[in-house]
Amino acid sequence: MCLLLGVIPAFLNFKEEIMKKYSIAILVILTVLFFAGSSYAEIRVLSVKGTASYKAGGGWVPLTTGTALAVGSKVSTGVRSRVEIKVNNHTVTVEPLTIMKISESTDTNNSSTTRLGLRRGSVRTKVAKNARIKTVFKVSTPVATSSVRGTEQIVVYSPTFGMRVFV
Repeated sequence: MCLLLGVIPAFLNFKEEIMKKYSIAILVILTVLFFAGSSYAEIRVLSVKGTASYKAGGGWVPLTTGTALAVGSKVSTGVRSRVEIKVNNHTVTVEPLTIMKISESTDTNNSSTTRLGLRRGSVRTKVAKNARIKTVFKVSTPVATSSVRGTEQIVVYSPTFGMRVFV
């Protein structure tokens, strides 16, 4: 009986130490998830016309309206095809015969950063204007980068003709 009375307080102290450690770990994980979720903007497909697909690590998958895309996803459109994507309150229209990559997409209370990589083809972008938010929106090709704020642009690239930008 005396031995049992000595073990019970030690067990209760051990249990309290474990609970403190797990509570701190859970609090840290929840904090990281909260802040990470607020910095990455949602990237969602608004419409798909014709044949389009995306690649996010594995193989190419058909693209459908409502699909959520991750940073790093590549989007490809076929002949007479078009995809409209919402990125950080901006609209990106991927034109026919285009391959592009969503390189970066972050959105906070006071800033918005979007970077697209255009491998070939053309994209039309409508970049929202908000005086309270610092906006960085860039479309990069193998030869140059175009950056706009609060306007619409069309960026076209082909290895044969190079890069053209229409604002």
